[in-house]
Amino acid sequence: PELLIDIMNNMPLLDLNSEAIRMLEIDENSNYKDKLVDYFIPGSEAEFRESFAAYFSGKRTYRFEGRARTAVGVEKQIIIQWTLFNDGADENFIVTGLVDITDRKIAEEKRQEMEEHLQHVQKLESLGVMASGIAHDFNNLLTGIMGNAELLQMDFEEESMEHQYASEIVEIS
Repeated sequence: PELLIDIMNNMPLLDLNSEAIRMLEIDENSNYKDKLVDYFIPGSEAEFRESFAAYFSGKRTYRFEGRARTAVGVEKQIIIQWTLFNDGADENFIVTGLVDITDRKIAEEKRQEMEEHLQHVQKLESLGVMASGIAHDFNNLLTGIMGNAELLQMDFEEESMEHQYASEIVEIS
C-alpha cells in the first residue's frame, strides 16, 4: 500500500484541457497544482488506492466516484475514469477524465428528501382516515345509546328516577 500512496501522491499532471480548468476553477494564468491528488478531499484516498491497485492488476480502464475540491475550495462530486495507454515505446501514460456530477447528486438528495416527506404525509393521511373511521364508528354507537335512552324516557314518568337517568344518558351522549 505504501507504494500505491507514493505513486498516487507523485503522479504529475502533464496537461489539463479547458473543461478541466473550468471544472476545477483554476485560474488559467496561474500554475495549477502539479498533482491530481491535490484536488481530492482527504478521506477519499481509498478510491484512489483501489484505482491504482486495479492498474497494477492489469486493468486498462477504471471508473469510480469521488469527491474533489476546486482551486477555490468548492467541494464537488465527480466521476473519475482513467485509461491506460502505451505509446508503443514501452512508455505508459494515463488519461484521466472527470465528470462533475454535483448537480445530479444534489437533485438525487432533494428527490430522496421529497420521497421521505411524501411518505410522511401519506402516513399522516392514513392516520387521519383511521381516526375518522373510529370517530364514525363511535358516533354510530352513541346514536344507538341516545335512541334507546330516549325510548326509556318515553316509558317512564317525568318525575321518576328512571326518567332522570335516561335524561342524563341523552344529555351526556
